[in-house]
Amino acid sequence: MNMADRLEKTRMVSSQDAEALRWLWAFGEMIANTDMHFGNASLIMKDFGKPTFSLAPAYDMLPMLYRPREGELTSPQFTPPLVASVSRWEGARQSALQLWEAATHDERISPEFREVCARNRETLGTTTRGPRLVSWRQQ
Repeated sequence: MNMADRLEKTRMVSSQDAEALRWLWAFGEMIANTDMHFGNASLIMKDFGKPTFSLAPAYDMLPMLYRPREGELTSPQFTPPLVASVSRWEGARQSALQLWEAATHDERISPEFREVCARNRETLGTTTRGPRLVSWRQQ
């Protein structure tokens, strides 16, 4: 059970916010955000009398797979997660494809990294061709 499931089960967040939190996780996976942690999602208290919260706007959502390591830029291979091929996450996949496509053509980004973005867009685009991950939990 993930944190969104726990928050939803205890009614600390609405089902809608729990689903949005799951969507953000899936999107982050599809943009190579390898630095997602509990500090990347914030909740806003709705009622001071009981622990109920709403999800705050997203932040710190970027492809950390490519962060400089020991002062050196690297371009490791991006491998989309299996969740990318599940129809439930198609909206997150489409948003990630849009991000990679926009970055491919953004001239503020170096030509070398735009090539990485183009490869990632192609890689993520092929996730619809192949085996599907079957979820045991339907919602």
